[in-house]
Amino acid sequence: MKDKRLEFIEALFDDGDRVAFGEKPISCNKPADLLPYFLNTEAEQFCINPLDTWRNTENITGIVNLLFEIDEDINGNKVDESIQEQLFLDSGIPFTTMVSSGNKSVHVILRFTEPFSDGELQERWWKSIAAALMKHGIKADPRARLLTQISRVPFSIRSKTGEVQSLKHIRNRVSRLELTNWLTQNNEVIPPKKVYVPKVFDTTGDDLTKWERSIRWTERKNGTYSTYMTTGAHDWLWKHGGNCYKNEVSLSASISMANINYGTQYTGSNGTGEVEETITLGWKWMEKKQ
Repeated sequence: MKDKRLEFIEALFDDGDRVAFGEKPISCNKPADLLPYFLNTEAEQFCINPLDTWRNTENITGIVNLLFEIDEDINGNKVDESIQEQLFLDSGIPFTTMVSSGNKSVHVILRFTEPFSDGELQERWWKSIAAALMKHGIKADPRARLLTQISRVPFSIRSKTGEVQSLKHIRNRVSRLELTNWLTQNNEVIPPKKVYVPKVFDTTGDDLTKWERSIRWTERKNGTYSTYMTTGAHDWLWKHGGNCYKNEVSLSASISMANINYGTQYTGSNGTGEVEETITLGWKWMEKKQ
């Protein structure tokens, strides 16, 4: 057993890596040296990526492993563990380890030969692989893509079932080229990184033009404002105040025109409110957000 667990450790981690493991997720937080602690532990679960101080994203020292597991099929039905194993094998996906979770599911880990530079790149790879697996009847659990996700320790006993979390398969680490070829065979590619392009708003015109544009923006998602509204008046005015800021209507002009058009107060299900106060809240919130 120890020989196989050592082989498992060496397949997924490098010398000097520290890994968090424990009986339950709540106790699977503080990393420890793999040898000798992980070799002899009875812990059921471990974090798939190495850490330095605590199990959270900022403390990951290397994004090296991707985890895939099945909770249910595309129709929402439970899938027998033996069927899960065969589905992964039939898919032809290159993987490093496969472990039984103890009569519930199999956990398949891909240990890459080259670490990912960041979580954004890791996520693009995970989603592309999941899309390819779907073509083989494998609906990968989306929670497994988390950098700090936990998996099952082979040869430990699952407390809920009393079953051994057996090591079903152990293979080599996987290169990106190897995975890219498999993705190509399944008509999938790694999408390019999304480039954030900030919205450019048309803020030309005088205050009245900008004010009327702010109204149109607010009405698109919130309907038309009415002094007879019993619900939604506060929300409408708050969002309108934010749109006034985006249209570069000064706060004083926003309040003045709101009072002329909507009066000084509004009445809703929660009582009476001040138009000026609500416009101001929305305007200043958007100012802070921008």
